[in-house]
Amino acid sequence: MGFLPAIEAILAVLPAARQSMFFSATMERTVERLIARHSKNPVRITCGSATAKAPEQIDLHLYEVENNLKLSLLNHLLKQEEGSFLVFARTKHGADRLSKQLSGLGFKTVAMHGNRSQSQRNQALAGFQDGRYRVLVATDVAARGIHVDSVAHVVNFDLPQVPDDYIHRVGRTGRAGQRGTASTFCLRSERGDLRRIESECKVRMVRQSVAPQVISSRQEIEDVRTVLAPADERGSKSFASKSRGNFPPRTRSFGPGKRNRAA
Repeated sequence: MGFLPAIEAILAVLPAARQSMFFSATMERTVERLIARHSKNPVRITCGSATAKAPEQIDLHLYEVENNLKLSLLNHLLKQEEGSFLVFARTKHGADRLSKQLSGLGFKTVAMHGNRSQSQRNQALAGFQDGRYRVLVATDVAARGIHVDSVAHVVNFDLPQVPDDYIHRVGRTGRAGQRGTASTFCLRSERGDLRRIESECKVRMVRQSVAPQVISSRQEIEDVRTVLAPADERGSKSFASKSRGNFPPRTRSFGPGKRNRAA
């Protein structure tokens, strides 16, 4: 998740003869290889189950929905349900774009990802924690090691790339004995990835139908999406058509010894 260079820099200046102790809620294979490379005869002590699983107090929902209806479905859930929403996007750019779209729909939203400074991340979390923002849109940087009280709903707007990340994501809700809901949006083309997540994480998501209002409100959502699209995306098609219509193809050539002034 981007911390490896810092870890390597710290280990490089530590004494060769030392005792190191590593603590983690979970232990990925990549981390195991890191420990093996920098330790001599390491001993692993595990308390409880080594396999993370979703708490029983979390309702796991699945919506099979096409990409152009995802935003409309999220808008519907936000209007139908109360409480705070933690929404996971796959990329930093996707998190920023979704945050702007939700703000355009009237929801108080903030984004958090690896391109934000630590102070910006702290401000985003503090605002989400105290209720200034109802929605936090984040990448997997918010899936591990971050605790926010009373997150009512986690939404996997994009499927996680690693099955284990699903458990960490949904574990942000249903904490301290409270009930929570985790909804996953899945494309038809992602059914194989979904089966792998359910198999490896030993979970079964309850299939939910997409409400008719989601489809009927699609045009409203598309209008917001168009208004908030970057100017170069909005104008690219019209500019291309105008260029073809107003300017004849350039046929002038430059002979030997003549200089192309346009260059």
